[in-house]
Amino acid sequence: MSATTAVQGIYTKFKFPWLCGILMCAALLAAEHHFPSEVMYDSTLNSQIDSQLAGMKSSLAHEISYLFLGSLGFFWFIWHRQRLIRWRTAIPITLIAILMWCSVSIAWAQDPMVSSKRLAAFVLMIIGAAGTAAYWPRTTIVSFISICSAVHLTIGVIGELAAAHFTPWEAGYRFAGTLPWNQQGFCCLVLALSSLAAMDATPRYKQIFRLLFVYGIVFLVLTKSRSSLMALLIGLIIYFLLTSSARFHFGLVLSLGLTTMLLYLTGVTGGIWDVISRNGEGSEDLTGRIPLWKECFGFIRARPVTGYGYQDFWTSSHIYYFASELHWGVSSAHSSYIESLLMVGAVGLVLQILVLLLGFGRGIVLYKRSRNPIYALAACLCLIYLLVGTLESIQVAILSPYSFYFFLLLLTLCMNDIQHGPDRLATAIRPTTKFSPIRVPAKPLRVCSPP
Repeated sequence: MSATTAVQGIYTKFKFPWLCGILMCAALLAAEHHFPSEVMYDSTLNSQIDSQLAGMKSSLAHEISYLFLGSLGFFWFIWHRQRLIRWRTAIPITLIAILMWCSVSIAWAQDPMVSSKRLAAFVLMIIGAAGTAAYWPRTTIVSFISICSAVHLTIGVIGELAAAHFTPWEAGYRFAGTLPWNQQGFCCLVLALSSLAAMDATPRYKQIFRLLFVYGIVFLVLTKSRSSLMALLIGLIIYFLLTSSARFHFGLVLSLGLTTMLLYLTGVTGGIWDVISRNGEGSEDLTGRIPLWKECFGFIRARPVTGYGYQDFWTSSHIYYFASELHWGVSSAHSSYIESLLMVGAVGLVLQILVLLLGFGRGIVLYKRSRNPIYALAACLCLIYLLVGTLESIQVAILSPYSFYFFLLLLTLCMNDIQHGPDRLATAIRPTTKFSPIRVPAKPLRVCSPP
């Protein structure tokens, strides 16, 4: 038996590559997550700046993790050639254009070496996502996103418990775990939406993913991230509009309207709004975003088309400048559109908006054709990136804890096969015509006379 035959036999026997899934989950944890420390919970300005500068540095674990993801994805992409990416379609062409423009932007970056390293890690992440999308079945991808997000969230909870910072009963508490509050909120959002899709993709494990759905929502509320809560509302509305019937839509709108009216009449809405708005914190200037955006536009006017290079704007000098002007630690523009203008200019911004619009439209078309929930999930995330990106830096061409999941879903829209969902699988393989058994006329027996 050859080595190729042996590997194919292992793949046939174990449909879910659980060992590779565990390693990928560990690699994603080491790449972008950090174990809770005292610095993360120190609210002084100097501590915030030190934490942001430390987060900008690339560690050995960060580099090894993305190298592992890229190598594994490249191997899978070459090995499983039956489901190659349709390179001549709009989404892959736009992604290649984004990569090319980011590569060109290194020429005018302030620190070309740092920008090159970050771009290399970004390319390795895309290769890993492309190989995984080509190798794993659609249901496996949705289940992996849900389970991996839940594992990372659990490690964050354990970290806060170990550091004695898990105090949700206190008024000013915000759950962070292994990430900043807003990023952790968005990861909880990904957990909730992917668990919702996994409930439809794998009915056998529906109860497990239902618990993970509630798990993600509970800790999303504990992060008190208003942008993530808004993104959750948008994602749930779009997902149910795509996957449910008209009768369900009417019942959902009616029940939400009656519930809202009942809460308003009983006075509960005021308390809920105080929790969500954190007692009106920053309501007059969007939690400091408006002064931040005014300062950012001063830099954008200097380089409106090209930007300052791929992930090279937030250097130590710019961080200290914004901290002195705004009196709080800043390492992002808190808007994907402004962040893109600072990083890759108007050209990069247009390309990123284009790939999100294409992904949203393609996801809707593929879901209507196949009823597979992974396509609805991809469409929801693309729309969330477009809408919630006005208030958070959740842009496409950047490394973040949830970027791998996004590209994994986006690249499933570009494969040369369409996998049907559980409710369409039976009809997809059912023959369209009825075949009746063929009646073969009996041949008359020959009676041979004796010689």
